[in-house]
Amino acid sequence: MSKKILILLLILMAPLLALPQESPKVPKKEFASSSEAWKMVKKGNKYYKKNRVGGYRMAAKYYGKALDANEMCAPLLYRAGISELMSGSHKLAKGHLSDAADLSPSVASDALYWIAVSKQNLSMFKDAKSDFDDCMDELPEKARKKYSADISLRINQCENGLRLMKQQDMSVVQPLPGAVNSNMPEFAPVFCNLDSALYFSGKRKEGNVCKKPGKDLDPRADVYAAYTDNGEYTDVRNAGNTINTKKNEYPAYMNITGAKLCYGSHKNIYVTYKKSVNSRWKKGEKYLKNCVSVSWNSDSSMVIYTSAKGPDHQGGYDIYFMKRQGNKFSDPQNLGADVNSQYNDMWATFGAEDTVIYFATNSHLSVGGYDIMKTRFHNGKWQTPQNLGLGINSGADDNYFQLSAGDTRMGYFASTRDGGKGDYDIYRVLLFREALYQYPPSPFRYLAADYAKEPVLPLEEPEPIKTMRLTVVRGRITDFDHTRNLYSQISITDNSTNATLQTIMTNPETGEYVITLPSGKNYAMTVSSDGYLFHSENFNIPPATNYQEIRKDIGMLPMDPGSKVVLNNVFFDSNSSNLRPESYGELDRLAEIFKLYPGLVIEVSGHTDNQGNRLYNITLSQKRAEAVRQYLIDVGVQPVQVMAKGYGPDRPRDTNSTAEGRQNNRRVEAQILSN
Repeated sequence: MSKKILILLLILMAPLLALPQESPKVPKKEFASSSEAWKMVKKGNKYYKKNRVGGYRMAAKYYGKALDANEMCAPLLYRAGISELMSGSHKLAKGHLSDAADLSPSVASDALYWIAVSKQNLSMFKDAKSDFDDCMDELPEKARKKYSADISLRINQCENGLRLMKQQDMSVVQPLPGAVNSNMPEFAPVFCNLDSALYFSGKRKEGNVCKKPGKDLDPRADVYAAYTDNGEYTDVRNAGNTINTKKNEYPAYMNITGAKLCYGSHKNIYVTYKKSVNSRWKKGEKYLKNCVSVSWNSDSSMVIYTSAKGPDHQGGYDIYFMKRQGNKFSDPQNLGADVNSQYNDMWATFGAEDTVIYFATNSHLSVGGYDIMKTRFHNGKWQTPQNLGLGINSGADDNYFQLSAGDTRMGYFASTRDGGKGDYDIYRVLLFREALYQYPPSPFRYLAADYAKEPVLPLEEPEPIKTMRLTVVRGRITDFDHTRNLYSQISITDNSTNATLQTIMTNPETGEYVITLPSGKNYAMTVSSDGYLFHSENFNIPPATNYQEIRKDIGMLPMDPGSKVVLNNVFFDSNSSNLRPESYGELDRLAEIFKLYPGLVIEVSGHTDNQGNRLYNITLSQKRAEAVRQYLIDVGVQPVQVMAKGYGPDRPRDTNSTAEGRQNNRRVEAQILSN
């Protein structure tokens, strides 16, 4: 298959087409008794010749009607079987192709090969491997040369399937309930925590922005949003023409707040934002060129994407990653030959940990088509991928897997496996930490129906962000009197490195914001708004902290004399005036204000609790205030613009009778004296 065709198929989300099939002629005399059936044959032939997924879908429809009149025509059965296979109906394909070969062994030189492919798609690995072995002996020399490399790969994949059948499943799968899945392709699901909606791409005529079919003769792929009603996705809506165009679009990534969506279109990744649950998505802006998927880790310090171009390219689509360095990202790095193959390794997403990546590949590691894999970063490199097993994978295509944001086990993916409504369907999957005992044994191990008898492990409803070690901070930014909502910038900084991890803007109408902070870091949150003194918060979240939500409404002070800000991210060694390096980012931000307001004069004040000797506390607070003043002078602030004063315990802002109150009293403040 040419590279051009291969890329087209990947972008348009068609099932994997192995190699070009034959076109045995259907004799007209076979339908002499039914002119209407012959019309169906001719219409089917018209679409069959187009060699497009949508064409095969239409051909299967017309050939099926013709077979009602004559189900003993081997060439028609072959063509109908190929059409069903290419449009995702593997069981029908196997039946038609097997009947064709039984009626006429010479109907097509590659019939045995396509029968084996249909069996592999049905996860009949033993029978498929036997047929592929026979292909190497029985196919004519020309066909054997054409198919030999592909057959060798498929034999290897069937052996993987046989090996995995002996292992216990590590997941359970359920088709998505409701109106999402149809007889047309649905793929690329991403879950939105903001309103519990599932975004996905679908090739459906209903609500489609573009009325003309694509090059594959199917409707164009649009991004849709599905909303739940009693656990079923019954309300399906087009995401709108700010995202969807006359090209094919599909969602690739959504952040945990639901305010940022990355989507793919024509081999590029675009990014769009929305202000609130009920607002429209903004017009997308191009973000990455020549790639088909993108994903960020939980704190946005690392990004991974898949592309057919890049350094150390292994072949097909490769996975690349970039790390944040300050406010920029590093150059892209290939995940390496242990992960990327000569085939397609794509749709990479982070697990709950930064050291785990899930992706799909159609290489020798799969059991057929695309399989979902897992790789882990260990000993300085990404390790050889692990197949997630036959609970989530099948002999058909299994792709587009993503964990729900903030979850460790619940995710969504798309598959062309048998038992769905047609082509790619979307499934929900629960990953196990331990193997599940399966009863009764079944060759169709991936179907949820296999777990109908005890022991039963029901598929859990997703609790997207409550299963992760994560802190969600939400609130509203207003002026100090709470009479005006402010359009403000919020920056999240890692105090240990002074690297900016996130920068968001509040809702311009409501002043609301939502940020996420994974456990295990000391964060500075800085709020800035034109005409107001900046505000800072500190979130020091230990590694073992489970999910929590914090409400933080902030009133901003104007840049007027008397306004005062607590420098929550200024730290000293215990009983010392030595500034710790974690303080530098906060003080650098304070120094920036002097560039905007050249006439600014401030007092830096140190404060303590009432524990211990009063004179000692006043002296310590004075030294700490002077240390802050000296740092500001060292970075360019004029000495006359900064006063230093230590008040010790004399100006408490909280009670000294509790540990929390005493902590609030130990602080450094900056107050505007003149501007």
